[in-house]
Amino acid sequence: MSSFLLRVTITLIFTITFHGCDQNDGSINHARNSSLSSFQKISNGKLTERQVADYIVIRQKIIADVKAQKLAKQMTMSEHKPERMLGKPSNFDFRHFDEIEKAAANSFHMSYDEFLWIKDAVITAQTKLLVRKYYDLNNRIMSLLDQTLTRYNEIKAEELEQQERRIMGAYVEEMRQEMTNLREKTTDANESSEALEHNILIVTKFEKELDTLQQQALQPLVP
Repeated sequence: MSSFLLRVTITLIFTITFHGCDQNDGSINHARNSSLSSFQKISNGKLTERQVADYIVIRQKIIADVKAQKLAKQMTMSEHKPERMLGKPSNFDFRHFDEIEKAAANSFHMSYDEFLWIKDAVITAQTKLLVRKYYDLNNRIMSLLDQTLTRYNEIKAEELEQQERRIMGAYVEEMRQEMTNLREKTTDANESSEALEHNILIVTKFEKELDTLQQQALQPLVP
């Protein structure tokens, strides 16, 4: 699995329509700038713990609001099923996901621009962490495989016939080359900017809470 595919997968996971339980924490500072459209991107690109904590609270409200709308939509569609079967137009007024996000952020005195900036920074940091874990696991597997191949070379001269040695030797060399190529592609897995390293440390402190949000997002919708 390439890092590109892995990044796309994680981005999709975090941008799907979330649904979960309602939780409205009052921990966000309601003394934020009253002008909700005046947010300027942080020049150094670094998150603060306060921003991530506020982001989590807002995400919890978004989950609750999306769930409520989904349930309302199911009930409405069920109630109007006879009309829809007759081909009559349906004029249901439901909010798009970005509208729900914006309303939730604004309800906690955070501009939608700031919320999106925090969201992007959190996703980027989480993706980098996951890619690193993926590469670390790959490297451990390759290390074990390398030890296995070395051990094979030690015993093949004693236990295999000459023809079989040549065949198996070719397989071993091919595998070693593939491992070399993979290592070359993963050498930059731990390299990142100062801002990203900072954000990774911040996000790691909230890893449990962020994982909980993801679990809530994947829970089936139950009326």
